[in-house]
Parts: sequence; C-alpha cells; structure tokens
Amino acid sequence: MKDNRVILLDCFGLFAPDPFGGYFKRHFGEDWRQVKDHYCEGADIGGITVNEMLVQMKVDLGINPDDAMKEILSYSKPDPEMIALAKRFRQKHDVMLLSNCMDGMIEKIFAGSGFDDCFDHQFRSYQLHRIKPGKEIYEYVLQALGPREKIIFFDDNQVNIDAGNRYGIPSVLFENVSQCEQVLLREGF
Repeated sequence: MKDNRVILLDCFGLFAPDPFGGYFKRHFGEDWRQVKDHYCEGADIGGITVNEMLVQMKVDLGINPDDAMKEILSYSKPDPEMIALAKRFRQKHDVMLLSNCMDGMIEKIFAGSGFDDCFDHQFRSYQLHRIKPGKEIYEYVLQALGPREKIIFFDDNQVNIDAGNRYGIPSVLFENVSQCEQVLLREGF
C-alpha cells in the first residue's frame, strides 16, 4: 500500500534531454532560449499544436517542418536509469509528472520506453492550459493533490524550482539520477 507522499517530476531534463533546447541551441546560438520560448510557449500552453508551431517557424524562418521535427526528435532519448528510479519509488509513493510539454511530443520520444508506467498521474501543461513557472499551474497541482503528508518536486530549471518553492511545493534542482535518489532517501521517501 502506498503512503500519502507525492514525488513530482519534470519530464525534459530528467527523463530525456529537452529536444527543442538542442534544436534551438544548434540553430540560434546565444539567443536560443528567447527563440525557443517564442515558438514553444504557445504549444506548451495548448494554444497551438506542434504542427502549427512548425508551420509558423517555416513562415518566419524558412525552416522545413518535416526536417525540423526529425532533427528535434534526434536530440532526445529516454534515460532508462531515471525511468527505473521513478518506477521503483512509485511502488511506495505516488509519482507524478509536472511538465511543460506539447501534445504528442512525450508519446513520440518515449514510445516503448515504459515512461507511462512511471506515473500515477501526469500534469501536462498543454492539457491544463498553464505553464511553469506560472503561479496557476502550481496552485492547480496543489488543489488536485489535496492534503498530503509530504510533496517534493524535481525540475532542471532553477526558475521553476524558485516558483515551486514560492507557491508552496518544496522543490529541488535536478542534477542527475543519483542526486535525485539521494535527495529522496534523505527526505524520507
């Protein structure tokens, strides 16, 4: 039987590298993060589809959508160690995803990896129409979880960690699988 504790985990940066980060870093150098945010935010919040985002990139930047998607997907491969860690902790605790992500991207990247077996529930930004680090997504998650003995959230982006801590979800900056496991054990999970 599971206890009343929750482990919240981000997706990209923990379970696989951020595919869009790799793509935008390669093509846009120092300004990659602003360009990525400009194009990805609408899809992350569920306002547009990935295909609509790629069409907009074609219009603005002359990028071939099919070639771009093929390259984007090449930057992200599932981490079997992180998948195994999440599955192991899920035996005793609720393990949940809290991720800024676009419709269909998780399925494309994690097909056949056992990723979905890691989670009791998934909070995906495009479904909630809320994104990290916005206050609304953290409030939504806390309300959905209800009273819990303990919650901990791991993300690889310091901005999201700061927001989680500010909005009531104890948050830890993810460094690697070993560090994540050590923190969980130290925190009594």
